[in-house]
Amino acid sequence: MKPMTRIFLLCALFSAPMARASSPEPGHVPRLRAALQDADPEVRSSALRALGRLGPGAEAALRDMIRALQDPDARVRSAAAGALGGFGPGRRETAGPLMRSLRDGDARVRAGAAWALGRIGPAAREAVPALARALEDPDPEVRTRSAEALGSIGPEAAEAAPALKRSLSDPAPGPRLSASMALSRLRRGDARLAPELLEALRDPKLREAAALGLSDLSGEDGKLVYELAAALRDADPAVRGKAAWVLGRMEGRGLEALDALRAAMRDTSADVRMVAVWAVGRMGESAAAAVPDLVEAVGDEHPYVRETAGLALGRMGEEARKTVPLLIGALNGASGSKRGSLFLTLGYLGPRAAEAVPALSPFLEDADPDTRATAARALIKLGAGKKTIPALIALLPIKENFLSTEAAMALGDIGPDASGAVPSLVSALADPDTHSRASAAWALGKIRDASAAPALRAALADKDPLVRLSAAVALSNLGAGAASSASALVEALKDQDPDVRSAAALALASAGPAGKDAALLSIGDKDPRVRAGAALALGRSSLRDPPDQEIRRLLELFMDGDPSQQNGALWALGTMGPRAEEAVPLLLEALKDSTPEARCMILWALAKIRGKPL
Repeated sequence: MKPMTRIFLLCALFSAPMARASSPEPGHVPRLRAALQDADPEVRSSALRALGRLGPGAEAALRDMIRALQDPDARVRSAAAGALGGFGPGRRETAGPLMRSLRDGDARVRAGAAWALGRIGPAAREAVPALARALEDPDPEVRTRSAEALGSIGPEAAEAAPALKRSLSDPAPGPRLSASMALSRLRRGDARLAPELLEALRDPKLREAAALGLSDLSGEDGKLVYELAAALRDADPAVRGKAAWVLGRMEGRGLEALDALRAAMRDTSADVRMVAVWAVGRMGESAAAAVPDLVEAVGDEHPYVRETAGLALGRMGEEARKTVPLLIGALNGASGSKRGSLFLTLGYLGPRAAEAVPALSPFLEDADPDTRATAARALIKLGAGKKTIPALIALLPIKENFLSTEAAMALGDIGPDASGAVPSLVSALADPDTHSRASAAWALGKIRDASAAPALRAALADKDPLVRLSAAVALSNLGAGAASSASALVEALKDQDPDVRSAAALALASAGPAGKDAALLSIGDKDPRVRAGAALALGRSSLRDPPDQEIRRLLELFMDGDPSQQNGALWALGTMGPRAEEAVPLLLEALKDSTPEARCMILWALAKIRGKPL
């Protein structure tokens, strides 16, 4: 057999089972072990990669994989190292051979060995000295992987801390970043590394690595926060910005530096101001003392600072509600982008800023389209209350920037309290724009006003499947409205679009006996999504004593083999509860030969039927 043919067959062996699982089957191990003796190095490498995918399932080939670390071909040795890493944490017996591979003449092998040692984790403790030496390897990838491995070993690798500190000055960015992260993992829970990392923060080559390392320290010492607060006053704006970023990553643990961050929000550098504002926002309501500073930042000269301040105010909880009158007042003297930032900020506050509706509404008539759009979007974000309903209704005809769609969705989110919007939403069902019609149908379903049923029935015949789908889903939410639409929903079961047919079957669950009979017929649909929808509809049926025929059809659906319809049938049977008792023997039998995912669903259904966990 030609080498390429053998490689092809190995690749097929490696990948074919992926349709069923994520790795080759353990039964292939003997064939893969035999391939390790092939004369062609590509065949041997392919076999090792396949074994690596098996992980612990390749236990029988472990010694062969270790021996492959001595293969004359570097490609094979590299694949062997990667395969050994596939065994995962705790495989101490592989640490020694991999440690020796750190001295291999090929950089790929050394990097692979370092990576594999990292996968072993703390059990690779004996390799720490060798990995520390590898931090001086001529190849940057080897140095990077070695630093990562030391971090994965964790506190057991504490003796490597001096070498990792030296790596903070590595000429390549990869080793620097990996060393900083490793240092923080070696001493997770204390801030003893802070002095070294803070010093590195002032070096342009090391700032990124130092900041990442600092952000991973616990900071409970308090000294770390103190030092970072001091760094906010550094002469270099890049240092000040990184210090603010680290404090933001620490969230509530950096609260002791709040006063310093508040001062940094007035920094001469816009970048520093923006990061300081972001950091305060990350602290959330615990940083409520900074709310006045955030309000001031909303008026900053730099647009990024303004937007970040708005987002931060949105995280300040109820304390931010007090700022709404100030923000409304600021609208009078603002113009252009600053006024837009105020709109955005009010939007970020959401329902807490509902009192701003009267102030925002006039801007819907502004001559500037950007002003109209930003004011409208703010109103939409305020939409969880009755006060915003008139403004949202006024937005329904506005087509620019999908505002009509967003307004309809906001009305739907308000729910039944938005019943006053039903006539306007019904009118929107005749809009030329597809998305406007679809969002209007969706909103009517969420508002659940039965008076919308005739218009939604008509929408089932819309030319666009998205609108028909939205109408079917909406009718399923109307209860009695669905019952009055049974004949239209039955007709929708013939729709060309399977999603529409599935939604129609679900809607029929609320349409009484006629709807249930139609759903039973849909179990025979050619599309599994429709069959699953029909099963769910039967499960939702409110009828008390479903006929035996219904359960038999659901069991047939379960045995059909398609995962989606199986889950639908199980959901339906579980929803029926004790009424589906006759399905129990078959479901118990199915437990013996099913996937883990299927077993979970079967157990859920059995628990619902029996009324208690199994």
